[in-house]
Amino acid sequence: MITNKPKSIIIPIVIASMLCVAVGAVLLLQKPVTERKRQIAIEGIVSEIRIGQETLIVDPDQCPVEGEGYEEPENILLEEEITPATFAPEEEVLSVPDTVTLKAAGTISISSVDLVLPLWDEAGIVSLRYGAGLYKSSSQPGENGNVIILGHRMKKYGSLFNRLGEVARDDEIMIRTIDGETFTYEVTQIYDSVLPKNLLDYFGSGSDGQAKITLVTCTPTGVGTHRLLVVGQLLSP
Repeated sequence: MITNKPKSIIIPIVIASMLCVAVGAVLLLQKPVTERKRQIAIEGIVSEIRIGQETLIVDPDQCPVEGEGYEEPENILLEEEITPATFAPEEEVLSVPDTVTLKAAGTISISSVDLVLPLWDEAGIVSLRYGAGLYKSSSQPGENGNVIILGHRMKKYGSLFNRLGEVARDDEIMIRTIDGETFTYEVTQIYDSVLPKNLLDYFGSGSDGQAKITLVTCTPTGVGTHRLLVVGQLLSP
């Protein structure tokens, strides 16, 4: 025997379904808009840095990266896996300031993958939305030691370090400092599947007195269980 559901039950179900579809559509539209805003901001920031602009004040609510959270800077790329569950619960999250001041170290470019990004003097939550950042124990560009640079592996093609996996040996990484000095590194090694717990072993390379660079991002794209490392050697001036 077939019984009809009361209209009083059917109507709320239909409304709920429509709301779910509407929310999903809004979220799908938000991502490309955010990515476009990020790209426009990055292009403008690069231009400002190239003429000597060292600081940038940004709204911490703008251009978020999926899965990030306001916790200790630099932990994003050193966690075991990049998921919302990785980060601290709401009551433990640090308070969010009204504005954040970012300090530029220069720019980083890799012509083989059409990459040009601001390079910040730290790898905090907000700074990594608008470029790449120097790890806290990093050497400075051009110095002996290891210049360690962190960046997000975005899902959108060409966004931030999305194309870092296409970089090959003998490609060149160019760092232009805020003072206008340029340092070029030649890619010598690529490690495509490093466990986060082993990263410090790789960061230590450069203690031999040589000038090196290590770019770090998550892999696989959108999963982030491992890290991709691109290592280069400073070319003679």
